[in-house]
Amino acid sequence: LPNLRRKPVRCLLRHGPILSILGASGKPGAVHSELDEQGLQIAALSIDGAPLVVSTEDVTICSPFWPHQPDLGRWGAHFVGLNAKHIPWNYYDRPATELRAEHWNSHRPELYARVGLEPPS
Repeated sequence: LPNLRRKPVRCLLRHGPILSILGASGKPGAVHSELDEQGLQIAALSIDGAPLVVSTEDVTICSPFWPHQPDLGRWGAHFVGLNAKHIPWNYYDRPATELRAEHWNSHRPELYARVGLEPPS
């Protein structure tokens, strides 16, 4: 795997104009949508070779909201919606923000255990 601490950042900075043409806007590094962000992530991960593609049974697209999967995959999960401070709708008559927080908190102990960390108290 590539060193995700420094190398991709240097390469993204070096290739900024190309990525701007391919992705977001006239501003190097500008990200306007989730697709732009995903494209930049794949570009960074592809620098040292083709990225490993896994099934959603291995790494779930995890969220309490359909059509995502509510459970962790065998090797982990990509959580959807954690960065939003507020989700402005209800899901089955409950605030979506509240459901998302409950969902994250229900998986947090297992995630910490999988990476060998003590859960926060």
